[in-house]
Amino acid sequence: MAAVTRNDGHVFFVMNQAAVDLANHTAVASVDTDVDVEGLDGVDQNPLASGDFIVGPFPAAGAAGWAALEAGVAVVSNVYKDANTLTMRTTNASAGAINPASIAANALIWAVIRR
Repeated sequence: MAAVTRNDGHVFFVMNQAAVDLANHTAVASVDTDVDVEGLDGVDQNPLASGDFIVGPFPAAGAAGWAALEAGVAVVSNVYKDANTLTMRTTNASAGAINPASIAANALIWAVIRR
């Protein structure tokens, strides 16, 4: 998807990810996981920038990887790390440990809003 620039100057685009292996989440703990991302066309036409607002993740059309974010594991935030990496913070609010399955490449997408 090409970037879309609105008349108010905001730019919107979508990124997908390489395979992600979320770490074991102990009870009532948060985990930061670096996620390598790229444009949906496989080309970094719109690399991440430090001021970007990153929303998601959302399941990609037809992707089964969403199931890896199991009951009890929730996404708290996404933070810019570098042009090709975001840090996704997840948390386990349950009383027991959860070890999420790996998430296949391109199973999740993030919306990026740039001012």
